[in-house]
Amino acid sequence: MKYISCYGFLLACLSVLVFNSCSYTDDDVATDAMAYAEYIIDNQSGATLIYFGASEIEIMPSESKTINSEVLLGISTPASPSIGLESLILFRDDNGSLVTAFEMDPVTDDPWTEENISDNESKFTLSITAEMIE
Repeated sequence: MKYISCYGFLLACLSVLVFNSCSYTDDDVATDAMAYAEYIIDNQSGATLIYFGASEIEIMPSESKTINSEVLLGISTPASPSIGLESLILFRDDNGSLVTAFEMDPVTDDPWTEENISDNESKFTLSITAEMIE
């Protein structure tokens, strides 16, 4: 009987130590390990472009639209288009049929311009010109 109460006492003490070491405060939030990225298409092609992602996004000539955004948690690698997008395919209407206007598979970082909004927030813009579409 003495062993049971001794183990119970040790278990109770160990539980108190574990729960006290798991306290949470607002200072514990690791904002440095979080990044927000937004991916934008700037349509300078003169044609209406269509992107199919979570929904259909129509990008009119001389218009810029966000095609994707993401929050990256717990990574040390900065956000980039090659991480945020696997592939990019833009379509255009050709007499009632959708045809591929632009394709980047895999997505590379080179043609995108980056705007750092803050330490943890970036906007990446890809300008599509008439020379780039098929």
